Amino acid sequence: MNAGAGAWSIVNSVVFNKNVLVNQNKKAGSPLHTKLIYEKYECVNGRVNVNIWFNDDLTNESAVAVIFRYIKIGTEEMYYFVKINQISISLNLYKNGSMQSLHETPNKFNKNIIYRLSIIYEVDEIDVYVQSGLERERNKLISIKNNIISRGRIGIATNNTDTAQFSDLSVGPPQLTKTKDIYTFDDCVKVRSEKEREKFCSPNYKCPFILD
Repeated sequence: MNAGAGAWSIVNSVVFNKNVLVNQNKKAGSPLHTKLIYEKYECVNGRVNVNIWFNDDLTNESAVAVIFRYIKIGTEEMYYFVKINQISISLNLYKNGSMQSLHETPNKFNKNIIYRLSIIYEVDEIDVYVQSGLERERNKLISIKNNIISRGRIGIATNNTDTAQFSDLSVGPPQLTKTKDIYTFDDCVKVRSEKEREKFCSPNYKCPFILD
């Protein structure tokens, strides 16, 4: 993502160790200490990809998170977030000043390994994938249906840690399947390159395709 000046909004944070944003005195009721929200991207259905690297092991009190469908009305915030801590990955909903855990999967996250996190959300379907290891296998760790919040922005967050690094953050359309989605030719032209259109668009101007 090419984030221009003023595109990112820092929420509830202080500077810690000069270059890491961590808020040790989080807002009452907020599950995340520091939130960095990208203001220039907002969508209903989408996909967020990001690499996460830990220089050191997470502790029992530390975590990182990726936020999606973030909205703020006045001082009230609502959003989904995928949270990674020492022993698990979880999908959570924050609304009306309280957090609800929607699903949690045990998973050990080790230092010095690049994890590729992908969150795909379309209408009420939310899937979370993680790639890691030498073979970069893509494993679906979370899959639920929930549509309490229907649209919003994206962001990243940290809790009590300066060991995490985020890189290669990107956004795009949700992953589509050949059996579920048939796009018109006009839609195909908008979202695919000329080479990809030749591969995926049929002569009758129907475009079944999968986004990897």
